[in-house]
Amino acid sequence: MDCYIYYKSKIEHATEICRSVELLRTGLAGKLDYPPLLQRRPEPNNGLITWMEIYQDVPQDFEKILHLAVIQSGIQELINGERRLEYFMSVQN
Repeated sequence: MDCYIYYKSKIEHATEICRSVELLRTGLAGKLDYPPLLQRRPEPNNGLITWMEIYQDVPQDFEKILHLAVIQSGIQELINGERRLEYFMSVQN
């Protein structure tokens, strides 16, 4: 199962968001099979950028693992609102 996490930040926090996600990667190293991917919408909206973190093939205790890494990264202080998590699974035909 994959996890997609999206959130918004002010444009002026873009560089810090990228640094915080690098800290997340460091904090999650060895705990996940794949490092998270970071994407953003091409255009800001009302001075906010929408970000997407993509985590592939997450373990059952993913949210517990992620929680500590998020705290250590400091990313929560840079976002407007909350981080929203959604899970998707592969469909095989």
